[in-house]
Amino acid sequence: MTTPTGFADWIPYILDDEGPEVNASPDEPGGVSKYGVSLTAYRDYCRATKLPVPVAGDVADLTANGASAFYSWFLGDMMLDQLPAALAYRVADLAVTLGREGAVDALCSALGVWPVPTAMTAALVAAAKAADQTCLLWSLSGAWLATKRAQGGAAGRAKYGDGWNARRNKVHARATAMVTWEDEDELYEREKAS
Repeated sequence: MTTPTGFADWIPYILDDEGPEVNASPDEPGGVSKYGVSLTAYRDYCRATKLPVPVAGDVADLTANGASAFYSWFLGDMMLDQLPAALAYRVADLAVTLGREGAVDALCSALGVWPVPTAMTAALVAAAKAADQTCLLWSLSGAWLATKRAQGGAAGRAKYGDGWNARRNKVHARATAMVTWEDEDELYEREKAS
């Protein structure tokens, strides 16, 4: 497993968006959660990393550093180290909110790739890298919102729709800004080399 490109720069965004509050809502699919880390997912992480199996109180005690370690593990097999930081962040956010398979599905939708694999592949990474980043970010934002609306149904849209729109707008703006930073870094490197 590898660390996604730009992880240290964008993981604070995910932690902030998911929030440090303990979510014990019956709507939470993986049980109690904090920073977007559900008890079910945290148990998988602890088993994989040979840590004691956690209980709900352990999730409530989760720190930002602990959540970052979880996300490094959770995203480690998604090949995000092979994507530019903006796309790595956007796909990571998809994985946090839709699950890893849901993120792959949304990426395939945005790229028009068929058949849809259940995990990230070298071909999918190559297609994402070949696409115009700004256009792909727009497509990913649309695919994410369409998935959330389909999953939530009418009741979910009424209850969470404004929050979904706000999250989409915030994540999209950050990722788009990262493209600009990467373009400036690339220009700097070319000028330095000449």
